[in-house]
This record gives sequence, C-alpha cells and structure tokens, in this order.
Amino acid sequence: MLSQADITDWNLVINDGSSTFNLLGPLSGANSGDILVGPDLTATASGLFWDFSDTNPGGLDFQNPGPGSGINFACFNNGTSLCSGVASSIGVATTGAQVNGFYEGVVQIATAAVPEPATWALMLVGFGGVGLAMRSRRKAVTAPA
Repeated sequence: MLSQADITDWNLVINDGSSTFNLLGPLSGANSGDILVGPDLTATASGLFWDFSDTNPGGLDFQNPGPGSGINFACFNNGTSLCSGVASSIGVATTGAQVNGFYEGVVQIATAAVPEPATWALMLVGFGGVGLAMRSRRKAVTAPA
C-alpha cells in the first residue's frame, strides 16, 4: 500500500477521445497536482496497481492545474467522491467531458521505468572510474626515511 508521500513524480499522457494532454509532476514540469485517498494503490518492481475490488473507498487523482479543477485529469476511483463519484472506474478528461472505463479486481495502471542500455553503460564506466581513483590512492609514493 502506497501513501501520498510515495508519489514523487509522474508523466501521464491522457486522451479522452477528442484531445490529448500531458499531466506532469513536480520533477517533470509541474503542471498538475495529485491526491490519494485510501489503501488501493500498490507497486512492485514491474508496475503500479490499483485495486478496484477493495471494499475500502479510495481514489487517486492527477489533475491540471490541481485536484478539483474539473478539467485535464486522470482519476482512479473506488467508491470515493473523486472522479464525480463514479465507482470502480478510471475517469479521463481533457476538455471537461469525462470518459469512464469500468474495472474489477487489481489492475496494472502503469509500468515501471527501465533504464536504457546507454544509461547502464555510463553507470558502469562511472563505477570503474571511481574504482581506479581509489586504487591509485593506495599506491602513493612515500619518501625514504
């Protein structure tokens, strides 16, 4: 179970069938806010999951410019007043006309970011450089006594 403090950034592309909008978190451009209510959000190494079958009401809303503005949002809802109160749904809107998809059970709503091969290579080169720097410090020349 994740809390509000666990959500540090996001980059969501939403499309309601007529237009597209990017919702960006504080580290990606900061054009939207988020709110999490309830225990329905979990994560693993492979993705982010929302539990639509949980009997405890919960909701997760990403919205521009912030929660409650009524436009440009992606909302995951399980019986809360978020998303216009539509239970067991994912609501999306870019123009104010909400489109809902209804779900049951635990649904994967995002995948985990995986670093590109070039990122891994650069990281390995960096660790190698640190290792060489540490090794060269041990071979310091001492003056004869």
